[in-house]
Amino acid sequence: MTSWQNRGVVTYLRLALHPATATRARGLRSLTRGKPPAPPPAPLRARVRRHALPVPGRPALDRVRPAPRATTPTTTPTTTTTTTPGPSVPRAAVVYFHGGAFVHGIARQHWRLIGDLADATGAPVYVPHYGRAPQHTGEEVFALVDAVVELVTRREGDGPASVRIHLAGDSAGGAIALLAAQHLRGDPRLVGVTLISPALDLSQSNPAIAEVEPSDPWLSRAGTAPLLEAWAGDLDLQDPRVSPVFGDLSGLPPIQVYSGTRDICWPDVAVLERRCREAGTDITVQVAEGSPHVHVLLPTPEGRRDRVALLAGVQASLGSARG
Repeated sequence: MTSWQNRGVVTYLRLALHPATATRARGLRSLTRGKPPAPPPAPLRARVRRHALPVPGRPALDRVRPAPRATTPTTTPTTTTTTTPGPSVPRAAVVYFHGGAFVHGIARQHWRLIGDLADATGAPVYVPHYGRAPQHTGEEVFALVDAVVELVTRREGDGPASVRIHLAGDSAGGAIALLAAQHLRGDPRLVGVTLISPALDLSQSNPAIAEVEPSDPWLSRAGTAPLLEAWAGDLDLQDPRVSPVFGDLSGLPPIQVYSGTRDICWPDVAVLERRCREAGTDITVQVAEGSPHVHVLLPTPEGRRDRVALLAGVQASLGSARG
């Protein structure tokens, strides 16, 4: 039985957001009307420092430091998740890729989770503001990943073997996080990956999606297809450079995935789990029955429960890799 709060959010999403993704024509309109990045909320602003990256387009990268240890526990207005700043963790960092269907900038909900991640882990969180479709495509991501990792290494460690990096992301950002992990395969700096409702297959060809789509209150294949096609650019939608579920899943660090069953991305999470196990990669999937896309970012009991588990998992990942 899902919570009444979850049912309320599902109703809101169906009425307020689903119309924008209900048809291909509306998806095409969204492609030309990407939302600009939301600024960090006031309580977080003083902890954010911006860096430029030496890659084409010079995308921004924000470093969000943990709150001072003496800070009292805070309750975010959207999630009512309480996090107490933990002890500072040296030579460790989280890199978080925000979602937004590859066309929208970072949202307020992302900033709140990023602040929670910094406080829970005691490590800084790096937030790449990557180039978005239609002006940019997925092929640009790998140069960005290399630049981010090198900056994190210089800032937090004294060499590639001295810093621990945990990759995370939601939705479109979840796809980028997994692509980054595949790109960095075997890199000693990479210790874990956390994915929230990741977009794993841009072709949306999994036949099981048809069974889930009627219950998804937010997303539809028709409406999201133009956005995914724009991000793929000249690549096939199933090219492993943009659809990580088709890439090599061996030799990766442990992966944690959080997904709801009322989400058209959910069927591909099941495929990812199976393929990771076949490849010998450790993967843990947490499923929220009846929850929609990116439920960890939403103000529901299910979202708060999995948010707490997510924070603990990233904290354990950085701590367990400590040398």
